[in-house]
Amino acid sequence: MSGHVWLESDLAFDIPCKHTSCFEISKFLARQRRNLDPEPCLGFSTPGQNTHQAITHEGPCILSPHQGLLPPAKVSSTRIKQQKKMPPTNLLAGKTAIITGGTTGIGRSIALEFLRQGCSVAVNHLGLESDRAHLESLVAEAEAISSSSATAGRLTHLPGDVREPATGTALVSHALTALSSSRLDICVSNAGICTFAEFLDLDAALYDKTARTNLDGCFYVVQAAARQMARGQTPPGGSIIGVSSISALVGGGLQTHYTPTKAGVLSLMQSTAVALGRYGIRCNSLLPGTVRTQLNEEDLRDDKKREYMEGRIPLGRTGEPKDLAGPAVFLACEELSGYVTGAQLLVDGGLFVNLQ
Repeated sequence: MSGHVWLESDLAFDIPCKHTSCFEISKFLARQRRNLDPEPCLGFSTPGQNTHQAITHEGPCILSPHQGLLPPAKVSSTRIKQQKKMPPTNLLAGKTAIITGGTTGIGRSIALEFLRQGCSVAVNHLGLESDRAHLESLVAEAEAISSSSATAGRLTHLPGDVREPATGTALVSHALTALSSSRLDICVSNAGICTFAEFLDLDAALYDKTARTNLDGCFYVVQAAARQMARGQTPPGGSIIGVSSISALVGGGLQTHYTPTKAGVLSLMQSTAVALGRYGIRCNSLLPGTVRTQLNEEDLRDDKKREYMEGRIPLGRTGEPKDLAGPAVFLACEELSGYVTGAQLLVDGGLFVNLQ
């Protein structure tokens, strides 16, 4: 572009410099090289826009191989001033979903975000007295979302043990009836348990309970949802999301009974993607990393263990349940991921690549 010098920036796109005169640029570079520039803040504007981003830096600028100006290589000295954007809404407007294990942790966060996105949700839970407070607070949060947004989805819930095949069938039926829907659009199989145990000491009862809840439970609810999506509605179709784990990809000395079940969920999603693709049903896996939930809160309460885990995560923190909500919306939304099936989405702060 005539009259502009293009800068190469660490934002991965080119932007024109306000200093358009070659003479001005040469003076500017000279000042920068002597560290005497009185105005270290450059204003930039993208083509066709009147607004500016301010990029501040310390130290001299240099010429890039493409004859552009570059701020110093030290990333920490660069600040990008941008207006905070509000998250999109109504990405799942008019949809109906079922979520197992939806009163706490990851399932709860996904359920609440689905409601915000306009999706009505039927949540499964065990119906235990110890879970009553979680259920009541979930209902209260759902009501708050509904009162603040005319487009929010509705919430209903049904107790049941996912280890029983009838639970998945009952949840699908309840969702359609209670939410006055003729379609089931989304299924999130999230219910799971994990009790850390030494391999040589864990008993058959713990193994059986873990396998039946995490893998059998996923199979049964996914099958019930798929039957509705494939044979019970016209046109067929839907999105099925299996909450697996980073543990499906790596070993765990205290998780020998747990990691195989999560690998099984991942494999199940891959196989159902093949089996159900002809019906327009997409099946994908979410693989959380170390996310603070009821399953590991006691373990992460140990400061040394927590700091050790945080030190292995490139983003420098353990995950929160809400970190899985956005990825779940992405996989549930036809407009965003309509050509994605049989995939696995790691949500781990970079932990897996750092373990390799």
